[in-house]
Amino acid sequence: MQAAGGDGWRQTWSEAGGFTARFPVEVAPFGQEIETGFGPATLTVFGANAETSAFFVSYYDYGEDVVLSREVLLEAERNRGLDGASAELVSDTPFEAVGYAGREIVADRAGTPLRLRVRNFLVGRRMYSLVAVGPNGPAMDEDARKFFDSFAFWEKSDETPPGPS
Repeated sequence: MQAAGGDGWRQTWSEAGGFTARFPVEVAPFGQEIETGFGPATLTVFGANAETSAFFVSYYDYGEDVVLSREVLLEAERNRGLDGASAELVSDTPFEAVGYAGREIVADRAGTPLRLRVRNFLVGRRMYSLVAVGPNGPAMDEDARKFFDSFAFWEKSDETPPGPS
């Protein structure tokens, strides 16, 4: 479900993903099979490609047989993302948001002016990744922060989903 806000950003809710987030343009969800390094998984992605930037919320579930520490899984996800994007790590710092600890990664895409800003966190057996990609600079930093700050957990049973803040 999607709804436009006064600033043009669209609130998107995912019942299956259990989240809501705001994107600058309409979101197109899709799924794909991936290799996590600890076995295959189905990655679900909610992606929005704007004029010079892109924003994604993705998630997948680890199998019951994966029994590793949060840090090992977050490090593996960081490395999988860097390899997949052909990006070079700029920083990797701990953060806490929406009640969960995770890692905030900044990386530059090799041979381009693009910067990736990523938040990965693990909730139970589910790995969530929030990704903002665009030209390095203050405008993109502001959009990435707006996107990250809009993310919240939501269940259909909640009376009213979180709205634009």
